[in-house]
Amino acid sequence: MYEIENGIEAPEKHRGREPKYPWRELEIGDSFFVAAPNGRSISSSAWHAQRRYGFTLVVRTREENGVKGVRVWRIE
Repeated sequence: MYEIENGIEAPEKHRGREPKYPWRELEIGDSFFVAAPNGRSISSSAWHAQRRYGFTLVVRTREENGVKGVRVWRIE
């Protein structure tokens, strides 16, 4: 037999792991820099974020303070 209980809250739905990059916090005009020798991974992640969240991102390879990496801007 099973005991029926009342008043116990269900846990929140778990939607997988947290995003690696701060996509949801970006406002139009905001950007962030990722130190990375090649930008393939971040470019791919940005493409998926655009589709998921419905905004436009620009990804550019650059060197900042002697560190090669990628800067990502939210433009829309």
